[in-house]
Amino acid sequence: MSESRVLIRDPENGRQAWFSLPFYFGKLMSIGLSGSYEERIELVDYQGLVYIGLGYFIVEDLEQLNRQVDEY
Repeated sequence: MSESRVLIRDPENGRQAWFSLPFYFGKLMSIGLSGSYEERIELVDYQGLVYIGLGYFIVEDLEQLNRQVDEY
């Protein structure tokens, strides 16, 4: 399987970065988020086999992506 990754943007400051899956929430600090599960994020793009949709989510929703990676 090829690497799965997501492009996440912080809607508060506009900073974004690609993150590989499985996803470790502490890495969100690199784009200015605190790592709280209740913070709002935007999924801008994805690559690979996992997918939950594009648009606005909370950090806790990213756990679904990790579960998908574990299934492969």
